[in-house]
Amino acid sequence: MGEKKTSIKSIGEFDLIAKYFMPLANDCDGAFSLLDDGAVLDIPEDESIVVTTDCLVEGVHFLHSISPEHVATRALGANLSDLAAMGATPRWIFLSLQLPESKNEQWVSGFAKSLGKMMGRFGVSLAGGDTVSTVGAMGVTITAIGSIKKGSALRRSGAKPGDEIWVSGTLGDADLGLGFLKKNHLNADLSDTESINHLINRHLCPEPRVALGKSLCENAISTACIDISDGLLADLGHICAVSNVSATINMCDVPLSLAAKKLFAGNIDNAQMSALGGGDDYELLFCSGPENSSKIAALGKSIPLSKIGVISEKSLDNTPAVKVVGQDGRLIEVNHHGWEHLK
Repeated sequence: MGEKKTSIKSIGEFDLIAKYFMPLANDCDGAFSLLDDGAVLDIPEDESIVVTTDCLVEGVHFLHSISPEHVATRALGANLSDLAAMGATPRWIFLSLQLPESKNEQWVSGFAKSLGKMMGRFGVSLAGGDTVSTVGAMGVTITAIGSIKKGSALRRSGAKPGDEIWVSGTLGDADLGLGFLKKNHLNADLSDTESINHLINRHLCPEPRVALGKSLCENAISTACIDISDGLLADLGHICAVSNVSATINMCDVPLSLAAKKLFAGNIDNAQMSALGGGDDYELLFCSGPENSSKIAALGKSIPLSKIGVISEKSLDNTPAVKVVGQDGRLIEVNHHGWEHLK
């Protein structure tokens, strides 16, 4: 016989919070064990706070089939990645859960344990939130708060012509991993389960580049920075729009993982298109003057960093703000430029 599932209704909102979420707030004095209407949070006088919010909806941002543990890692990873893109140190999160009756106490338990484990890795405390029932899809909303030295936040708006374009890690993995979860990559080498699992794990367990963001900030290396959540072309397009510049990417320099190269050796275009237009990698994309190359190389000792292109003057014609060229210098047509809600 299977394990008996305890419904959320039978335990109730306040007991659920006390059992699974109060422990995540124990190291935050200003959270008052989640017993007050709000939190009181202090930061040093020479610092500013950085605040970001992401809402993840079941069936839109994550598959119905993924585990509560992976819902937690995806939700928290997305928020911490936004803080990383601004060079901030993560401090606190506020968590709001929108739970349908189909989610039982065991689901909440798995979610809370995984969330707490990842919070511990990044030194984050739970400072508050809300838990509600819904007749619709499940939703997870996290507001993350970080701190940064006043006036030092990384922004999207400082890219200049001549700047080099850099990315961390490898791109396209999360999108390819989602494809395997949806069973969409039947032309890949399905016998290589190790590589498939690597890509799936990149989708389920994003690794926010907090340390890299802080290093870029502290060393004053980056002129513009963003995390890759919507896709390389879309997110570089955001930088170009607010910096009033254009960009050219060299396709041969866009980093692919060994797993992607192995699985799509016979159809590398699939991996390359995911690297350009696929989202959810949560790597950092940043711009920097060529004089900083040696400093960036030093940062690359702890995490792979790749120079993939250059920033140029804003185009005055109707050509795309972000162009992709091949090894021969010819323009590459890209059909999928990234994810955008409400389209």
